[in-house]
Amino acid sequence: MRSSIELASVHLRYPVITSGKQQSILGQVARNATFGLIGKNNSGLRIVHALRGINLKLGPKARLGVIGRNGSGKSTMLKTMAGVLHPSAGQLSVRGKINSILTLGAGLDPEKTGRENVAMILSLFGFDRSKMTNVSDEIEEFVELDEFFDMPVRTYSSGMSVRLSFGLVTALEGDILIIDEVLGAGDAHFMQRASERIEKLAENASIMVFASHSRADLKRFCKDAIWMHGGKIVASGPVDEIFDAYELNGDGVPPVSDKVKIEF
Repeated sequence: MRSSIELASVHLRYPVITSGKQQSILGQVARNATFGLIGKNNSGLRIVHALRGINLKLGPKARLGVIGRNGSGKSTMLKTMAGVLHPSAGQLSVRGKINSILTLGAGLDPEKTGRENVAMILSLFGFDRSKMTNVSDEIEEFVELDEFFDMPVRTYSSGMSVRLSFGLVTALEGDILIIDEVLGAGDAHFMQRASERIEKLAENASIMVFASHSRADLKRFCKDAIWMHGGKIVASGPVDEIFDAYELNGDGVPPVSDKVKIEF
């Protein structure tokens, strides 16, 4: 099966419930922000228009970097691709099994040990007992938590939780690899090993989408890039070209791409 991801005129809106004081802050933010537009629906409820007409198609061998300021829509688009969020309008079509590395630490049960969390999540993904044991042993070796692997996750530091979560999600296989800015979390030793692990996953993935603020990481893993601004794709092309444009104009309002559909 040929793996693919296609977003056709995808919009994503979500409501914001605020107090009076928060509304005045929200209004100020709306006047100065680069992220999705803040407005009201027909019922007068405030909404954030986080994705605004995304048209993007990725085929086999696509290695796409995603850049943009915080709040530009990068994470929202990746979560939409991964099926975590659902479009308010437009169509999302995905062919292939997705493995996403999004919010590290989410989904872990703080009362269970690291080992118990691994067993629970692997069972949800259909691993049989024999394979589960082998994968659990491999995760234990990779995360280097020592005796903490058999202690409740609530006793972990944030860095230890990142290790466990990262080790878990990168032990799962998929045709499509979606990664959202995880290489900046954790200590230097672990991040080097994490980067090497992602590189191996990328070699086996048909499609890779990687959001990052690091030019070096984007060049290491990606061939092409898109620049997101205000919930839209405003530029697309080779990584260096897009990153140069972003660094030159990142604090301003870039011109919106005139391409109807962007394909890689």
